[in-house]
Amino acid sequence: MIDPKILRDDPERVRANCVRRGAEVAIDELIAKDQELRSVLQLVESMRAERNRLSQEARNNPAAREQVKLLKADMEAKEQHLAELKAVVD
Repeated sequence: MIDPKILRDDPERVRANCVRRGAEVAIDELIAKDQELRSVLQLVESMRAERNRLSQEARNNPAAREQVKLLKADMEAKEQHLAELKAVVD
């Protein structure tokens, strides 16, 4: 298993270590997936914050209730994608 922090900080060291061990690892692809994972994670967290904010408004605002439902559906898809990315990176 490759530590994502080391992969981000020193990909050449990881690449050299893989060559030395004879491991076939697509380092560039792994770095790209890690960047995508971090991006999607940030998006999901901001969506959660927005959902929480709207949930507070939903008590008095029917339009906010509808937005919460739409946001929840979109979040489920993003969270599924996030889980797939975590399985690749971890």
